[in-house]
Amino acid sequence: RVNLGTVRVAVGSRIVLSSSLLSFTDGDGGPEMTRFKWVNKSRSVLPARLEHYQNPGSPLSHFSQDDVNKGRVMVSHLGGTSEEKFSLHFQVTDGEGALVPFNMSVVPYRGVLLLIHNKRLSSEYHKQIAITPAQLLAATSFDNQEPRPPVTYTVVSHPRSGVLALKSRGSDQLLELTSFTQADINASRIVFLHNSSRSVSRDSFSFRLSSGHLLLPALYTFNISITLPPVSIRPRLSVSSNQLFIAEGALQILPPNLIEVDLVPSSATGGPFEIIIKTPPAQTHVTILRSFVPIRGNRFLLSDMQTRRVQFVHDDSEEIHLPIAFCVA
Repeated sequence: RVNLGTVRVAVGSRIVLSSSLLSFTDGDGGPEMTRFKWVNKSRSVLPARLEHYQNPGSPLSHFSQDDVNKGRVMVSHLGGTSEEKFSLHFQVTDGEGALVPFNMSVVPYRGVLLLIHNKRLSSEYHKQIAITPAQLLAATSFDNQEPRPPVTYTVVSHPRSGVLALKSRGSDQLLELTSFTQADINASRIVFLHNSSRSVSRDSFSFRLSSGHLLLPALYTFNISITLPPVSIRPRLSVSSNQLFIAEGALQILPPNLIEVDLVPSSATGGPFEIIIKTPPAQTHVTILRSFVPIRGNRFLLSDMQTRRVQFVHDDSEEIHLPIAFCVA
């Protein structure tokens, strides 16, 4: 006996088949012996197909009841504009008897993507702060779709007085980003790193929102306010290590904690703190990654180092020990 449920799947999305949606029982053999075969009897191209959970994008024609019970089989809707009900045609056998034909009804529906929260982030001067779901939250109405398409924020323009970065899993390493997901926000992995601009108290970045086939046409702006210090300040630099090892002819990323900058009262004003390499050795040069493109120079922002975008490149084939002097402006 074939037990069937109606499959509801969002247009352009996927849903995992469960035993409540598809099961076959006849009293003989185990679930691994029950074999299903998908047969396309439609005269037109169907807007859906079967796929393996671990190999999405590749059609699946044969599977067992055991595969269904363990959540390995998905119905994948291929997109388009139609929301008309259709059927998937199957044949089933327990390995001994004849193939038994049956149809499974599939009802597509149009999912909805909503931006629920887009509230200003308040950042302290010269600090990093995580963006939380209370400030930025989007969700979809995909019912019980599994795996659910991630809600993705694609950054169109970046902050001017800081860096939007992704915190690595299990560490404090920060990585430059061009997009992130709602799951990243929920896990406190998206941070704004203020780069110590002493004249800008308001900043922002713009983004577009998508999930699966859903794409909101609007360009959204996320606002950031920075609490400036009550008095002017001047930076004071310290270096945490007196050695930097570079393999012959290779490059070395400047460690994020190599240089520390403390703030003390002063009459100084101006823009972000710049680290200046006063005595770069002749056998090396420095590149700073700007939008993932290496640019040679001897000046970089403190936030460039903290997001691992500063590289020392060894130009020679000989081992050297040369001093490098830094200053801060």
